[in-house]
Amino acid sequence: MNNLIFDRTQLDIDNDTEKGQYTYTDLNRVESWCKYIADVLNNYNYYVSINTRTDWKESDYHYSKDLERIRTNINRLKEAYFSFTQIPENLEYMTINKANDIERILFEIDKIIGCMENNFIYCGVSNCGQNRVWQQRFRKPKTWISQPYKLSQYADTDTLKTIATESNKSIESSTEILGLTEIDKRDDVFASIESTNNSMQILDDLVGVEYEYYFLRNIIDDSSFENNKWNGANYSTSEKLYGNRSLYFPTGTTFVPNIEIERPIVGHVYYGRRYIKTSGNNAPADCRFEVWGADGENVNWVYAWNQGDYPEWGFDSAIHEITAIAYDETTRTIIRCFNVNTTADTWVDGLMLIDLTEAFGVGKEPTKEWCDVNIPYFDYITTIKIRKENS
Repeated sequence: MNNLIFDRTQLDIDNDTEKGQYTYTDLNRVESWCKYIADVLNNYNYYVSINTRTDWKESDYHYSKDLERIRTNINRLKEAYFSFTQIPENLEYMTINKANDIERILFEIDKIIGCMENNFIYCGVSNCGQNRVWQQRFRKPKTWISQPYKLSQYADTDTLKTIATESNKSIESSTEILGLTEIDKRDDVFASIESTNNSMQILDDLVGVEYEYYFLRNIIDDSSFENNKWNGANYSTSEKLYGNRSLYFPTGTTFVPNIEIERPIVGHVYYGRRYIKTSGNNAPADCRFEVWGADGENVNWVYAWNQGDYPEWGFDSAIHEITAIAYDETTRTIIRCFNVNTTADTWVDGLMLIDLTEAFGVGKEPTKEWCDVNIPYFDYITTIKIRKENS
């Protein structure tokens, strides 16, 4: 892609240079960069949704609504990740400063992402898949472990100074005390991660924004039905929401696919959800997921239940606390899908089951409504960040 431009000056306008004009090429450059950065952020679980157009022509007119859409796109990227430069209040009258600012924001986000990538953890311990490997290995709670992110991953302090130059932030004088440590690529990485984590907090303090980080696990293996791990399941490749397949119930079928999961923990609060679709209107979607033998109050704990017409993908979720275990240690724990509807084709995708107590702590579990808004679909593990109040 073409390089971003954020060094326009009054001389460019006075001398009628290419940078002193704002044309369709500028629109295409900015929109292409917005699309690219959004794709990268979504790939790293910093979910953002924008609407772009990259085929502007010389004969096209751009209106205020087009410029507002671009401004909104950039603001969403900035909110999903981070940049120093503030977003202009509007782009109705394009000035040098506004044109520079919107492209400088994209430049900053791209640079920070690059430094984040350069500091990813490569040791096998970070993705071995055991339930509590982080906590056991580093002797810290899971909320302490942070996914590499934004400014805090800048090992190249010269780049950090460059980005901070026009933001009036006193970072240059502070970088000497950061002691950013390159993460050791051997198995024993505790000291390096501890140093990096301390550096994260220092940088957050400098920019005046504080976040809390939470490590979440989707305890259902093959939650988007990609890997053929469900016993007795049918799959569809024509109707799917995540990946290439969904769980499929043809009209008239009553089979009960299931998969083994880890044993629920008494006293823990769990959040479950999934998406469902039926073959047309007036086709009730009567399809539930159960943790088999999970608690004493309701042995077949139904955590996601739907009844209604869903010709398009419909969302359903629930929260449940495990108050007792109704089976012994030798009993396998399974989650199964029990399809009551036999009058229409039914598809299910995006299944999730999260131990909120494990992620947020006892008594700090969020509500179902909060989870619906703030937890994106993910398979296996993810880290979410929450901005602290008054930050």
